[in-house]
Amino acid sequence: MSTRAGSLAQSERNACQIVPGFLSEALAATARRHYDSRFADGRNTEERHFGFDLWHIEGSFTAFRTPAVDFFGDVLWVELETSLVAFGRRELGCQAITPPWLSVYLDGCEQRLHTDVW
Repeated sequence: MSTRAGSLAQSERNACQIVPGFLSEALAATARRHYDSRFADGRNTEERHFGFDLWHIEGSFTAFRTPAVDFFGDVLWVELETSLVAFGRRELGCQAITPPWLSVYLDGCEQRLHTDVW
């Protein structure tokens, strides 16, 4: 096997990493219940609505996205963000994050090689 094929296979194996204990069991369960409740009824009758907006940049990506805080709500999002920032500092050496987005990719959507730095 060539070096390129070997590194590609390695890259594909490591494309997703699961980190047990990233969130406390209680916070993970709360976040999962919240996620499930958002999609339990397509009518979304909650007082605080969220929506996915089309985000398209020709040659870079096409997806639907929403700010994470709009999806999870202020209180739950603070707990999730605190855990995310702590993990980034502890495991990755990151000091801060930009406001995260949640994305949905439907048929025809794509993510190409691009940079978010202008």
